[in-house]
This record gives sequence, structure tokens and C-alpha cells, in this order.
Amino acid sequence: MTRVIPRHATATFFALPLLILPLFPPPPSPAPVLAPIQTYKIVSYFPVNSRAMWSPWDPNRINADFARLATLHVSAVRIFLQPSEFGYPNPTTDMMGELSQVVQMAAQKGMRTYFNLFDGFQQFGDVYGSKTWAKAVVSSYAGGSHAAAFEVFNEITPSNLGAVNWARQMIPYVQSLARGTPVGISVNEGWKLKNLKGQLHAQQPDFYSFHYYTSLYNAQTHAATDIAGDAANAAPKPLIVNRNRIRPPISLQSSRPRPRLALARQGSTPRMTSRRSRLMIRSATSASIAPMEHPSQPCRSFLHISRRASATSRR
Repeated sequence: MTRVIPRHATATFFALPLLILPLFPPPPSPAPVLAPIQTYKIVSYFPVNSRAMWSPWDPNRINADFARLATLHVSAVRIFLQPSEFGYPNPTTDMMGELSQVVQMAAQKGMRTYFNLFDGFQQFGDVYGSKTWAKAVVSSYAGGSHAAAFEVFNEITPSNLGAVNWARQMIPYVQSLARGTPVGISVNEGWKLKNLKGQLHAQQPDFYSFHYYTSLYNAQTHAATDIAGDAANAAPKPLIVNRNRIRPPISLQSSRPRPRLALARQGSTPRMTSRRSRLMIRSATSASIAPMEHPSQPCRSFLHISRRASATSRR
């Protein structure tokens, strides 16, 4: 006896997979995890005895400096990229090659690179050109093992509305390119930090950087309180402290060479010397910041090496 299967049953059997598959879409890709910027010990770098990083180009000098930084247990080096020097809006092949050499030299010494983008830039009305330039630079290192962070702009002025409007567009754009590498922006006064955060609205960076310029007396007596307040203004974003220029008392300025605070090694006690430099203080994630008060704690801050400090740093 021949068994007949109804036609509608066959259609239902083959249709079931088509009905079930859409119920189980593939899981979304995990979001990139941002590297903890506070864990780096970072140096803002220019070649010793020179204001110029790229012209004249001296890779041997840079490599020697990086070797010395490695002995200080530096984990990232902050370099400044000028669109006018690199070529704008399209960086030249030669300059990108020099940048690659710098990044490789740092990596060979166990250091990552902190990219300070748009150094000296003023063409804030040219967002299209800015994005073209940023894409060429950032895409080459985003998400890789050599990048510590990308800083969109150094010491932006909140009262410059053109610059702030430019930053509101450039911060999310660089973040879209960065593939998890932290993206930040810096100011040089505490009140500017609070104003800038409000003006950026939803276009917030992954971290803020504050450059603490003050007198020697204030650094010794008020640094922890000042920077704790700035950290609160930046919250919930991390705040790191950078390029801390200390002005000695007027009596010292007029009667003797200006003093300097320097650390020879991570965790050592600051010592006074006779040449200009900046005070190293810890990352401002708590009030326990100044190494003068906590010399035994590791320094997790930006350390700016004075270009005139080679003699001291070799001691």
C-alpha cells in the first residue's frame, strides 16, 4: 500500500528552519576594552638640547634618549605631531616613515607611544581636512601594542569657541578610529578643565590631562588639594597630570639659578638642582599625589624631561 504525504506537511517541514534561524542571530562582537591610561609612567619628550623633534631629523639622538628613559622605567613616551611639519591634510610618506621609526625605537626599549595630535594647529574651521589628517596618523597605530593614547589637542582654550566646536567633532571621530586606545584632551588651568568639560557636552574624551603650572610654594603646600579638586571636576573621566612647571620664589629667581625638582629613578626622593625642569607628581586619581610627601610610592605621572637637563639626568 502506498502512503501519501500531504503536500502542506512537506512545505511546513522545509519552512521550519527558515522560521527558527532568525530567532538565533549571531552574538554581537564585544566592544574594545580601553587601556588603563593611569597605569603608564609617561614622559613628554623633545630631544635633549633641542626644541625640534622632526627637523633636523636625528634618529640616533632620539634612540639614545629613549635608552636613557628606559633606565628610568618609563613605560610610554609622549611625542608631538605638528600637521605643518608632517604635511596637511595628507601627511607625507617621509614624515610617516620618521614617525614609524620613533614608534619602533620606543617599542624596542619597552615603551609605548603617546601621540599628541595637532600640535600648534589653528585651522579649526577645516574639520574635513582635520579628519583626513587624523585618519592617516591614528589608523596606523590604533588598537595596536605600540599606542598608549591619542591626545586630540594640547592645552585647548575653552574661550576659543572655534577650537571647542572643532574638538566636539574631532574627539568622537578620533575615538571611532582608535579601536580602544584612550583618547584625551588637555588644559593648563583648573578652571579651564571644568569649563571645557561642560562645553564638550556629550562629546567627552576617554580621559582629561591637566598641566599644573604653579609656584614652588604652592606645589609643596597645595598640590594635593588643587589636583584632587580638578580630578573631581573631570570625574567620572580619569585625570592625569602632565608637564608640571614649577616657578621658584622671586628671591631665588633674582639671586641664584632657578631650582629644579627631579627624580633619578622611579620611587626615589626628589632633589633640588640648579637648572629648570618640572615637578613630577602622581596621577591625580586621589589626593595622595605629591612625591615630596610620598617618595616611596611609584610615580604614575607625566614626567617632562627638560631639554637642558642632560647633565643632571646622567648623574
